[in-house]
Amino acid sequence: ILDFQNANLNGTIPKEIGLLSNLQQLDLGSNKLSGSIPSEIGNLSNLASLRLFRNNIDGKIPLEIGNIVNSIEIDLSRNSMNGTIPSTLGQLVNIVNLTLDHNKLSGTIPTESTSLKRLKLITLDHNHLGDVPAIVCVLVFFGGLSTFTVDCESRCECCSHCFHRGW
Repeated sequence: ILDFQNANLNGTIPKEIGLLSNLQQLDLGSNKLSGSIPSEIGNLSNLASLRLFRNNIDGKIPLEIGNIVNSIEIDLSRNSMNGTIPSTLGQLVNIVNLTLDHNKLSGTIPTESTSLKRLKLITLDHNHLGDVPAIVCVLVFFGGLSTFTVDCESRCECCSHCFHRGW
């Protein structure tokens, strides 16, 4: 466990983080970290929890994040991440909580997310995402997804909550 939440850290996440192959929990939330998430994060195959919320992280969500197949929680909320949600998130078959709200993500929710059968919570509000593909609603109607938030500007047949941008 590496827990430096609210430790007033600044700088970037070093690519050497990927050398900690037995790490099970990485919590760097509520700091002043900047730069992008290094692709080496995908080497943390034993990671169950990745919490990088409330920083100044920008750039794209690395494709390699899909390699963290044992993750049950990923929280990248309240950063400045941009680009699209990578389809590789569909490889996170054990994920329960996925929080990506309050970023600058765009595009659509990948249809690969329908393979996330254990997902209970996904927050995507306060981004710039398009309409929610109807196929993603399978997670709500036939899976265990109970909390699914998006911006009200995104058309969604099955979301539990929507938020107006700027609120």
